[in-house]
Amino acid sequence: MQAVSIAFICIAIILSIFIGVRTLFQGQGKLGNYFLIMQMTIILYLIGFLLLRLKTNDEEGWAAIRVMYAGGYLIPVFAIFSLCAYYNIKLHTYFVKIPMVIFALSIITLIETAKFHNLVLYYDIGSRTFTFRLLFPLIQLYPIISLIGGASILLYNLKKQRDRMRQHLIYTLICQGLPIMSEIIYIVYFITNRKLGMYFTPYVMTFLSFFFYMGAIRYNIFGIIASATSAAIEFIKEGLVILDDNHNYISSNPAARTIFPEISDLHKGDWICSIRHWPWTLNEKESGSHEFSIGKTEPKFYEASIHTMQAGQGAPRAKVIIFRDVTASVNARKTLINIAYLDPLTDLYKRSRFFELAHIEIERARRMSQPAYIAMLDLDHFKQVNDRYGHKAGDLVLKSAAGIIHQTIRSYDLLGRYGGEEFIILITGLNTTEALGLLERIRKNISEGAVDYEGMRIDVTCSIGLSQIKESESPEESVKRADEALYEAKSAGRNQVKMR
Repeated sequence: MQAVSIAFICIAIILSIFIGVRTLFQGQGKLGNYFLIMQMTIILYLIGFLLLRLKTNDEEGWAAIRVMYAGGYLIPVFAIFSLCAYYNIKLHTYFVKIPMVIFALSIITLIETAKFHNLVLYYDIGSRTFTFRLLFPLIQLYPIISLIGGASILLYNLKKQRDRMRQHLIYTLICQGLPIMSEIIYIVYFITNRKLGMYFTPYVMTFLSFFFYMGAIRYNIFGIIASATSAAIEFIKEGLVILDDNHNYISSNPAARTIFPEISDLHKGDWICSIRHWPWTLNEKESGSHEFSIGKTEPKFYEASIHTMQAGQGAPRAKVIIFRDVTASVNARKTLINIAYLDPLTDLYKRSRFFELAHIEIERARRMSQPAYIAMLDLDHFKQVNDRYGHKAGDLVLKSAAGIIHQTIRSYDLLGRYGGEEFIILITGLNTTEALGLLERIRKNISEGAVDYEGMRIDVTCSIGLSQIKESESPEESVKRADEALYEAKSAGRNQVKMR
């Protein structure tokens, strides 16, 4: 039995060392530091227990007990620190400073003189009995409070977790629960002055190494967070969201919660697509970038950079998404596009851009077996307006005519400035009678829409030529017939619509 117990403890020590080394090389910030210190205290405690099992006399046994105390007091303390770091719970400063006192007392316990130790714990070698002294409740009560607090945090979060996260949490909860049960049994026997026969806590601590292995290594939750955090350090000012391989939420930073406020309501393991405005396209991408916008009246534009990484061999994958606000660059790009494609006076398409879009719309109309028309519109006697009222008045007339045409046509009709006082319109989906009726409304609205310039009324009329685009005809070729129809309208007295 002695050999089995010693072998069991040795395996637990080896596992604890393995977990500690793995944690050290992964580098995980505050969470990793706490977890690493906790593993060191577990190793120290187990070494003390191993020495106790190997003792050959009472002096060696007493030395082994002191080693156990030096590590044992801090195990539950750094366990709750790790949990608080994992769940982003802020601890009061005094709760963090007290372990310093306990650590000092534990070290003193390890190297103290018998006289000083009378303040903490006294062991009578002759009778083999312990007597608890003044400082013993202090260094004993705090770890118990930490154990209960850690278990409470785990129980509170257990119902919020999903799938893999829940399994990991259960393993961690076992690590917290077993020492609590062991200490409760020990305290009950101590208070009732009954002899326990065996102190279970050291044996429980050996089991904890196995459960820590299952929780921290097999499920590699710490590994995901560590790798993802390292990958995101240079993007810390940007929004950061970390998902597992099933697009379930793991972590985020404040910038991401500003972009997607509902992330604050998510718990680890919740499906990320349950929040509004989340771009579903991101779920289909393993890497690369994707642009999207949020809002309609004043939209914000973002670029999402996606990186999928493997936390380790056999570990689940995690998707790291960095969100960068590109609203300024998108608006600047739109401004450049407008300069290249839009007429600066009327905000209508320039001739070249009009024909680029016209080719696309005509092909679409042909696939749907819809007729398409090109209309040329020219303002009558526009030169007289410039000569009589000046070019500023002429510009105002052009802008007014462009606005009237734009308001009269349908939203999917195409309108451009052909040059000078000429406008070009692409109409699809109407029969000939309907197309002529639309142009007649444009002609009428322009003739009734007099322009007021510096108290003077400027009446404007227009002539319009229409041609239906033939099956094998391009819009540029159709313009020639529309222009001929426009010439007929002008020759017939202007302010009318003609078709060829």
